[in-house]
Amino acid sequence: MLAIVGMFALALAGVGLLALAVFSLLNEPPQTVAPTVTAAATAGEQVVFVPTTTPAPPTATPEPTAEPTEPPAATEPPSATPEPQFVSVILPANVRSGPGTTYPTLGGLNTGDTAAVVGRDSSGAWYAIEYEAAVGGVAWLSNLVSTFDGDVNSLPVIEASAAPPAGPAGPTSTTAPAGPANTSPPPAGPSATPPPAPPVVARGLEAKFFTVKNPTVAAGELIWFQFQVVNNSADTVSFGMLGAHTDVGFTSKSWNEALTAGRSLTHEDHIKITTPGTYQLYLGVCFNDSNSCVTGAQAWERLSHYVTVTVQ
Repeated sequence: MLAIVGMFALALAGVGLLALAVFSLLNEPPQTVAPTVTAAATAGEQVVFVPTTTPAPPTATPEPTAEPTEPPAATEPPSATPEPQFVSVILPANVRSGPGTTYPTLGGLNTGDTAAVVGRDSSGAWYAIEYEAAVGGVAWLSNLVSTFDGDVNSLPVIEASAAPPAGPAGPTSTTAPAGPANTSPPPAGPSATPPPAPPVVARGLEAKFFTVKNPTVAAGELIWFQFQVVNNSADTVSFGMLGAHTDVGFTSKSWNEALTAGRSLTHEDHIKITTPGTYQLYLGVCFNDSNSCVTGAQAWERLSHYVTVTVQ
């Protein structure tokens, strides 16, 4: 029994010593560790410490300076293209090869049509217009049947070729085509000499304009025209017939009622020519009875310029 107690006492004492040792070990102050010399000097030799040289950073190489470039030479702005200008057709109009009624008719323009204008004649009475059917693409239009909104004087003056001699050309054929009967006498052929220039006024009647819509037609086809006549007199003017007329027997029966003083008459009508050829059509008035005026037995007075009509 005493032996067991003694062993137990020894065990306790051992545990206590072990605990004391652990405690002392944990609370022991840390020892200073001497630096380790990496290179030991040999006895009697002087130790030389070689300092480590930190290389200087490389000098920055300056960027090459760009050579100054001269600014590009200023270019002149392209000249502005002038805006096209136009004339407006106010009445059915003939387009001619030159600035005058003695020039051949190349075609026609209708009311409301427009055409690019490129110039004028020296008087400003005719406009030079772009027209594909004309030689050089330029034809002429009267200012009596067209309007121009710009300054006429600003348009360049264009010289036209010499006008052909006035007067009708002979018919190209004397064979009459089959078709409806013609109540007018057969034409004897255009006159060899041109008729006199039209009077400004015939017994108070004055033509303001006379235009042909389709001056080139087939034989027997209707030729449409338009005119305006004013009675400038102080009295009523009576006549037998007023209308489109040729001096070779073809005439229209457009108007035969008297015009009172100051009255203006605007009228559209047609005439039919059945024989192929070239004819000079004009607005005329006959102051005799209607029947003799239509048959050509009485002379007609010309109120307008000639319009060349080609019947094929």
